[in-house]
Amino acid sequence: MNNDKEYDMSNLAEDLEFLRKNNLIEVTGINEDGEWLYALTKEAREKVDSSGDDIWCILHELITEAEIMDTDKD
Repeated sequence: MNNDKEYDMSNLAEDLEFLRKNNLIEVTGINEDGEWLYALTKEAREKVDSSGDDIWCILHELITEAEIMDTDKD
């Protein structure tokens, strides 16, 4: 059994806000249920498109870079 804290909606909200603040995702609309729809920003999409690597590898690198920069701000 996993004793780590469960990942819940508040964790998801924090992660989405981190990605938004670091210009990796943006809100692109709201569906009929009031849920926000997200997509990669133009800048993030260009980095993914210009790389020959797997999208998940590039996104991991972008997130890691954002985490490091966020840590440097403190």
